[in-house]
Amino acid sequence: MRTSDIDIVRLWCREQPQSAGTRVEPMVTGRHIDLELVSAPAAARDAVRTPFARLRYLHTGWWVLYWRDGGGSFHAYRNLPPSEDVQVLLAFLAADAEPLFWVEPAT
Repeated sequence: MRTSDIDIVRLWCREQPQSAGTRVEPMVTGRHIDLELVSAPAAARDAVRTPFARLRYLHTGWWVLYWRDGGGSFHAYRNLPPSEDVQVLLAFLAADAEPLFWVEPAT
C-alpha cells in the first residue's frame, strides 16, 4: 500500500461533512483501510466506532471496495470495478449513491 494513497484517504476522511458529533476516520492496517463513522456524544466517555466500508489493496496494485453486513463481515462490492486509483472508490462513496455504506453509528 502506497503512503500517498493512505494520505489521500486520510485527507478525504477529514473533508467529509461532520454532523452531531459524528466524523469519518480511517483505520489503516497492512492490506486495507477501514472507513469508520466515529460518534462521540457529549455524555459518553468513549467514542463509538462503526466501520462502514473497507478499501482493500491487492498485490496487483488495484483497490477494491468492500461493504460491511449487519454481522460485521465485509464483502466485495460488485457494482464498482477495482481501480488503480483509490480516489475513484472515494468519489463513489462521497456521491452517497449506495445506502449499504452510510449507516448510523451504533449506540
